[in-house]
Amino acid sequence: MAVPFPEAEFEILIYMMLGAFIALTFASGLYIWKLRQVLVTASNQEKEEEGKDLRIDNIGLSRRAEEVLDSVMDDSKLQSDLPDEIDVSKATISNAVSELFERDLVIKKKKANTYLVEADFDEIRKQQR
Repeated sequence: MAVPFPEAEFEILIYMMLGAFIALTFASGLYIWKLRQVLVTASNQEKEEEGKDLRIDNIGLSRRAEEVLDSVMDDSKLQSDLPDEIDVSKATISNAVSELFERDLVIKKKKANTYLVEADFDEIRKQQR
């Protein structure tokens, strides 16, 4: 019995397999990219909802400390940038950040000659109760 296609070469099969592999890699990459977009969108919505539930006006802070915490809850900021944003003096910001840090409502991380001030959402939730 004769082979149906004796002229079929091994090289052609290699190129076909390579093409199939490239197509499969592209399709899986596209799927992973779409899945990542969905997860990032869901994560951002969760963070927005989390921020809406937190109220800082009922935990006994000074007015300036509330303004600083409200500003920091949206996005972490350098302490040196806060006076321009809130339109108060550096000493007022320093006192407000110290008050927040003493009550563990913010986390201070040293950055060059200033601090990066981040809100501690878990502690804010605890003090809300």
